[in-house]
Amino acid sequence: MARDQKRTARFTAHGHWGGTVAALAVAMVALSGCTEDPATRDLNDATPPTVVLTVTASTSVDGGLQTVEFGGDIDLRMPGGSVFAKASDDDGVGHVELWMTEARDCGGTRVGPGLAGAPIERVEGAVTNTSAPSSLSAGHDINTRTLQAGCSYTFEVWAKAANAATQPVDVKTPVTRLHLDT
Repeated sequence: MARDQKRTARFTAHGHWGGTVAALAVAMVALSGCTEDPATRDLNDATPPTVVLTVTASTSVDGGLQTVEFGGDIDLRMPGGSVFAKASDDDGVGHVELWMTEARDCGGTRVGPGLAGAPIERVEGAVTNTSAPSSLSAGHDINTRTLQAGCSYTFEVWAKAANAATQPVDVKTPVTRLHLDT
């Protein structure tokens, strides 16, 4: 894959949640930590993996599908949604991380966002001397967070990933903001 292609990314929000929290939770368990067939590891790979960040949620857009550029904003509806990061590289992926900060405004009293000291999800690839996963996925369900009724929340979300080279090359997506009123 060409260097420019490996740096491209997309952010998609799928609307109309439809109350399928249980089905989404099953999908999150299935996708978090998910790997594809192993790739032949290129120890000298100098290009970062491709990272795709996806939000599956109830959005403020009627009709269901909202595509947002990295660094954009999405207004969510209750109950919220889930965030997934998928890193892919034909020469192997070493790890993928999902990062998030949370800010809350309740009647004019604002709390956060704090500093993100660690990822909310990190998936390590099963890297050997000759192979590494061709992709890795990590996910987080916002619906499992304890949210205070009557508040406005802003979640800043981004992903990081690294290839499986001896000297890993990493990539970080721009921050995307999710807004949710409870």
